Amino acid sequence: MVMIGFLKSILVIVKILQDIKVLLERWEAARESVVVQDAVVWIDASDVKRLLNVSDATIYRRRAEGAWVCKKIGGKWFYLKSSL
Repeated sequence: MVMIGFLKSILVIVKILQDIKVLLERWEAARESVVVQDAVVWIDASDVKRLLNVSDATIYRRRAEGAWVCKKIGGKWFYLKSSL
């Protein structure tokens, strides 16, 4: 009698695991079908300097010329990475 209950429990666990497998396969298929667009990335002046190997003066000049998309937040300038 105990053995029958144990086997039923095992069958229930197997069914649950099969359901999980199906859900994971569906999730993986849905994840692959999503097209990820380029994210909007803002970087600060120190990152610009490091990325482009430019001086503070160059950053100021390019910002004043309007060459780069930038915005000031809390006294700190941020630059749209794709505009550099």
